[in-house]
Amino acid sequence: CVLAGPWALGLLVDAVAEGAGPRGVLVPAAVIAGAALAGGVLSALESVLLARTGETVLARLREAVMRRAMRLPEEELSRLAPGDLLSRVGDDVAETSEVVRERAPLVLTSLVLVVMALGGMAALDWRLGLAGACALPVHALALRWYLPKSAPMYARQRAQLGERAQALVGTLQGAATVDAYRLRERRTALIAERSAAARDTEVGVFRLFTRFIGGMNAAEFVGLAMVLAVGFWLVAADSATVGA
Repeated sequence: CVLAGPWALGLLVDAVAEGAGPRGVLVPAAVIAGAALAGGVLSALESVLLARTGETVLARLREAVMRRAMRLPEEELSRLAPGDLLSRVGDDVAETSEVVRERAPLVLTSLVLVVMALGGMAALDWRLGLAGACALPVHALALRWYLPKSAPMYARQRAQLGERAQALVGTLQGAATVDAYRLRERRTALIAERSAAARDTEVGVFRLFTRFIGGMNAAEFVGLAMVLAVGFWLVAADSATVGA
């Protein structure tokens, strides 16, 4: 449905350029409206199915994590910090939730859309397909730069969230001891220090990601510029229409 709109818009442009009558204009316009309506209905259906499937998967995941944690040997549990365990059951499962519900479907949809879009451009004119494909090497370079840098940062972020949770849980569990030994300021400073470390890493992750998005935008610019340049050349040589 996403690809039907631009295709019909091209037909509409060519119909107007050729001085077509009302029918030549209304049919592509109807296709655009129908594609938009169908796309909205399908997107709503997608959201329902993703929510139903994703929540079922996540419920099973939480149950599996809890079962595994409850069956850990006593000596292994004693080596684990409560905050680390809490971070895995809470924060890590929340991250998995976001992947299942949003990121994995987005990646799959994007891959399908890229293949279909390049195929559609090549079907219109193989030179337009090649022009659009010029964006792919820039995408690949951006990914090659981003992935090795981001993985250690995300790993450090998960560890720091566990340390922050441990500081909070340990302080709350031992509140009476903290008060008895007048450790409130020290524990508060520890929580603030670990919270600040987690925050700084989060900001660093976000900065790295925005630079990666800049690379993605550069790829889109290269692809669009190449399509426009090749399209201008093809139209000037009467090898393609403006609508195409």
